Amino acid sequence: MKKLMITVTLVAFAAMAHAQFTFGARAGFNLTNMNESGGGISLDTKMKPGFQIGVVGDYAISEAFVIQPGILFATQGARIDIFGVKGSINLNYLQVPINAQYKLGIK
Repeated sequence: MKKLMITVTLVAFAAMAHAQFTFGARAGFNLTNMNESGGGISLDTKMKPGFQIGVVGDYAISEAFVIQPGILFATQGARIDIFGVKGSINLNYLQVPINAQYKLGIK
């Protein structure tokens, strides 16, 4: 199994060595909420707006197949109201997505 993983990794790196690489920026808007259903306490939460921003790259393996890694900073959370006391939960994430894209060539 270990030899198979090493072989697959080497083939992927060899394919990427001949691939065309481009990169760009990505930004977006998030609306997040949280649900809590344990301990007998029900939290009244509302959606909280957030954002994401980062960089992504495109490794064009062929004309139809692209690997797209990236690194994004994202803010998420919720607004809460516990016994009349209002507050918010703020969560910051560093996301590392790796997408595989296949282009069908439909025009």
